[in-house]
Amino acid sequence: MILLLLSLFLDAARFMGSEDTTYCEIYWSQPYSFFKFTKEGGLYSAKFTVEIDIQNNELKQMSRSLLPKKMFIQSPDAARYRKSSAVDVIPIFLIKGYDYRIKLILRDSLTGNADSASIRVVAPGWSGLALSDIQLSHTIKEADFAHPFVKNGYFIIPYPEAEFSRNSFLLAYYAEAYNLAGDSVEVEINILSEDSPVKAVKKEKYKNPGGSMVIAGALNLLGIPPGEYSIEISVKDGGDTVKRRKGFMLLGKLQREFVRVIPEKKLEYAMFLNYLISADELERFNMLSDSAKIIYVERFWRKLDPTPGTPENEALDEFIQRVKYADEQFSRFNIKGRYTERGRILIKYGIPDEVVNRSFETGIHPYTIWYYQTGTAMEFVFVDRDENGNYELVYSSVKDEPYDPNWQSYILPEDRIKTISR
Repeated sequence: MILLLLSLFLDAARFMGSEDTTYCEIYWSQPYSFFKFTKEGGLYSAKFTVEIDIQNNELKQMSRSLLPKKMFIQSPDAARYRKSSAVDVIPIFLIKGYDYRIKLILRDSLTGNADSASIRVVAPGWSGLALSDIQLSHTIKEADFAHPFVKNGYFIIPYPEAEFSRNSFLLAYYAEAYNLAGDSVEVEINILSEDSPVKAVKKEKYKNPGGSMVIAGALNLLGIPPGEYSIEISVKDGGDTVKRRKGFMLLGKLQREFVRVIPEKKLEYAMFLNYLISADELERFNMLSDSAKIIYVERFWRKLDPTPGTPENEALDEFIQRVKYADEQFSRFNIKGRYTERGRILIKYGIPDEVVNRSFETGIHPYTIWYYQTGTAMEFVFVDRDENGNYELVYSSVKDEPYDPNWQSYILPEDRIKTISR
């Protein structure tokens, strides 16, 4: 096993700037072990830079800024543990209606070590009843002083990891509601697992505070089993209701460090999640830093392991065999087999039970038909319409797979009858 320290984490929360602008806070955390500390007086200091790239995806415009930073710690011992991290908040303003990609690059000034991560932010409009994003933390308290972590009288430390445990079981939250117009406001807070309520935290009614209000507090997570959850805040004002959710992880125990269990030789295959997660989730995954991607896939495959008490993960091993087979059988020119249609189907559903190949028939394009009989019966028809080795999927009995209404015209009558009758 290889011990791997977690790297750069990003999160964001959007707040109302004006009806057409969003005040967005970008939160980041980086373990102290990333930085090189030198003794300075009675403390230890590290110098680094934060590069902020903001890309407007629709206008194709990019802005870039570089912030020199310096921080102090009392002892170098703080750099040994993953939970000891540098945290900061970067405020930016965004224009309503645009989709942004925000990338942060941290670079240690002494070693030159760099780490980066990206996050996607869509700037909403703020007319009518509106609710900000939820900022999560492990610490919140009332404050009467000026500080980058203070908002509306609350000191809340950024915590983009959003990981809690029995050793750190208080979940702090902060949100803002805007454009309240009724005589009273109902606020409901719940903890959800997927879409199912796990714990009702509170449901309270307030007199209209005068157009906007802060919703802040801390929750005790004791008694909830480990897993992935979200906190949902709902605000009802007259006949209108707005809701926001924020995901977090509840660990079974305090994790001082992340233990990697996927060997290096399997890691490249384990990270090929293109056909296993949704397009939105894949986009978020691709924006993670390299070390954060490793953490993600470790958790992903751990959930699928049919025998978690053993060193082997049979689900991952089966997946790797499928990807290797696709690359060996279907690669063409400079395209790996895993990126072809036949490779995609094989990786998703496995090797077919029966294959019909028609490569040299007169008057038709080459085609192949895959039949699956184990479990749910499935059929897939691939046609090489350009006769260049690129087999396209034209028919499948699986819903939501690509479908050509004229697929029957590509295959022989006997294969057509066999496929339809199955």
